[in-house]
Amino acid sequence: ADMEKGQLRLELNISLRAQGQTELPSYRVEVKNINSFKFLKKAAEFEIKRQAKLLDQGITPDQETRGYDEKKETTFVQRTKEEAHDYRYFPEPDIPPFEWSKKEIDELKSRLPVLPEIVYKRLVETGIREPDADLLVRSRERAELVLDHIKLSLGVPGSKRPTAQAIANHIINQRLTSDFEELLELLKKPAGVEKETLVQVASQLLDNHPGEVDRYRAGKKELINFFVGKLMAATKGQASPVEARKLMIKVLEKK
Repeated sequence: ADMEKGQLRLELNISLRAQGQTELPSYRVEVKNINSFKFLKKAAEFEIKRQAKLLDQGITPDQETRGYDEKKETTFVQRTKEEAHDYRYFPEPDIPPFEWSKKEIDELKSRLPVLPEIVYKRLVETGIREPDADLLVRSRERAELVLDHIKLSLGVPGSKRPTAQAIANHIINQRLTSDFEELLELLKKPAGVEKETLVQVASQLLDNHPGEVDRYRAGKKELINFFVGKLMAATKGQASPVEARKLMIKVLEKK
């Protein structure tokens, strides 16, 4: 913590009991937002004297939250502390209860992207080193790009086909050699689905998911993965993921 920037905050909890007493005191005083160890010591010393004086008079100190005055070197009351049973959970009066049907829950689940730990597992299973897989899943776009290229590289002739680790290295390092650029061009070619068919399927997806379309156009750009997934499923994986993504973006951006 940088003391000059006020980044340190200490809280002092203090209560006293008679010498030889074994039970915990029936009260607790908390001094909040002390900003140095020096003031913490002074606050403790003040509270010990203040509480001892009250106890000597037969008065139990109030259970309360106090602050510390650095100039006066004294503590002061901020608020009376609640008992433990006063800390409850209350219904929010401005939000009514919600009841979700199984259909609605299933619909919400269907919109969830693949979680990072699943993507990480897939990357490692393809032969990518664990540290690199961990780095890739920090960016969904990069992780999906690697998986897309690995899937497409399966159809590349043996001599040109890169390993999963090689694809990961190029994308992580953003280093595209001429050989890799040639490979990317090969991977970008449609995998057997006519462009007209892709456009037709993409347009149908927009008609079938108007809510997602509105949310995408309102700024929720991560929904592009939802549409690309639907397009790939509709074409039974025959479309190029790279081309599918470009086409869906183009169709969605066109109003």
